[in-house]
Amino acid sequence: MKLGVSSLHLLGQDFKVLLNSIINSNIRIWEIVDEDTHMLNRARIRSLRKVKNDFDICFTIHAPFEDLNIATLNERRRRLTLARMSESLKLASELEAEVWVIHPGMSSGLSWVYPNTQWRLTLDSLKILSEKAEDSGLKVAVENMPSRSFILSSKDDFANLFFKRRIGNIKMTLDIGHANIMGGLNWFLNFLGDRIIEVHLHDNHGSFDEHNAIGHGTVDWRRLIQALINKKFQGFMIIESIKGVVESYRRMIGMLRGYC
Repeated sequence: MKLGVSSLHLLGQDFKVLLNSIINSNIRIWEIVDEDTHMLNRARIRSLRKVKNDFDICFTIHAPFEDLNIATLNERRRRLTLARMSESLKLASELEAEVWVIHPGMSSGLSWVYPNTQWRLTLDSLKILSEKAEDSGLKVAVENMPSRSFILSSKDDFANLFFKRRIGNIKMTLDIGHANIMGGLNWFLNFLGDRIIEVHLHDNHGSFDEHNAIGHGTVDWRRLIQALINKKFQGFMIIESIKGVVESYRRMIGMLRGYC
């Protein structure tokens, strides 16, 4: 298993802060969130490539998500959203990132007028983006979400996606905090183990998406780690808490060593 951290906790701070955090840490796997003050462009990709080469860093990329909905019923906004996603994909490819993580579509104010349409739009969008990624060898992984307002949040949603629809080479990022809210964690591990290429690690108390440090919530981490080991999981494990990040990283290292 490959343990790293997300830049989520550094959003709002200057991009140079992110670069310095990568350089000055002993952490060699980073997921860059392509958003806000860390929004990627070619100059920033050049900077990250230099850091990657100089310090032997492995990168994954989290796609943009602010005010973006790949299932919006507004076709003009959907085209703009897919254009933004496609640019993020291209930049991730230039960085030679290992995985590109995307949120699924969301329901909206007119969902009741057009039932099932946003499910179809989500699938269409994922198909378009996964096909764009194939040429560069970049893996696209869709993330399970913490609310039914998202198209993909429950085990039934993902069973439909992977067992009935089979959209391209799409993979899954299993978000542990989200699954702690929505349920189905054991099902995801038991039935989608071969599809899961990344796991997001953060804690909560089962009610809302707190993104707490590991151990500050109700997730049974030792049971989770044992389950991942039993499944011979070899993918990325990304700390995605917004506080206590170093604490979470060290705690996870300690728990992983305990099973070696």
